[in-house]
Amino acid sequence: MNWTRRIAALFSFRRISGQIAALILLSLVLIHALIGLYFTSQSRDRLRTGRSISSRPFASGPAVS
Repeated sequence: MNWTRRIAALFSFRRISGQIAALILLSLVLIHALIGLYFTSQSRDRLRTGRSISSRPFASGPAVS
């Protein structure tokens, strides 16, 4: 059995293991897309304001103990 048939057999929707594998793959793709969209929108806001993520903690000044 070659590797493409093994991958195809892994995503066989007739078996519960194939359904779980497809669900995990779909959730990983969805999470990746959501995080990518979030950081894309955040980088546009940072370009407008001129502030980066690394400057936010220092913007309020030094912490008082």
